[in-house]
Amino acid sequence: MLHRPVPIGELIYLVDPVFGKTLAKQRFRHPTTGEEYDYIFLHGTARWSSMVMPITEDGKVVIVYQFRHGANDYIYEFPGGNADGAESPIEVAARELTEETGFVAKKVLPLVPENIFIEPVSSMGRLYVYLAVGCQKVKEPTLDPYEFLEIQCFPLEKWFQMIRQGTIVDMKTVAITHLAEPLLKEVGY
Repeated sequence: MLHRPVPIGELIYLVDPVFGKTLAKQRFRHPTTGEEYDYIFLHGTARWSSMVMPITEDGKVVIVYQFRHGANDYIYEFPGGNADGAESPIEVAARELTEETGFVAKKVLPLVPENIFIEPVSSMGRLYVYLAVGCQKVKEPTLDPYEFLEIQCFPLEKWFQMIRQGTIVDMKTVAITHLAEPLLKEVGY
C-alpha cells in the first residue's frame, strides 16, 4: 500500500513573486519513518491556467513563437495564461487566444474533463486544455511588456511532422496536440 507524505505547517514563500511566480517551501513528514523534510516548489499566484490549440477555418495551427526565459530561447507553444479576476477556465483560454494572437474562435472545446498538472515534480500549477476551432484573425495581438513573440501558422500535417521531428519542445503543447488529435477528426479537420 502506498503511503502519502503529510504536509506540516504552512507553505512558506522564499522570494517575492515576479510575474505571478515564486518559490515556496513546504515541510513534510515521511509516511513510514516519520522523518521531517523540506520540499521546494515553483508556485504561482494563480493555482491554474488555461492553454488552447487554435485551428483556423482552413485547417492551420496558430502558434506563438515566444522567448522563454527558462529555455533561454524562442520556442513554439500554444497561447495560454492565468485568470484575470473571476474568469472561468474556458473564458481565460478564449481571452488569451485573442490577446496573444489576435484570433478569435467560433468554438472552444475542452480536451479533458478536468485540469491536469503542468509539472507535478516541481510545480503546484494545474492546466485546463482546449481546442479552438474556426479561428479567424480579427486584430493585432495585445502583449504584456515582457512578452517577446511572433505568431506563426502551420498546416496540420506540417504541425504533426514538427512534433514527430522534435521541433516542438514545449511538453504542454505536445500533449495538447495529441489530446486534440481525435477531436480534430470529429470536427472535420
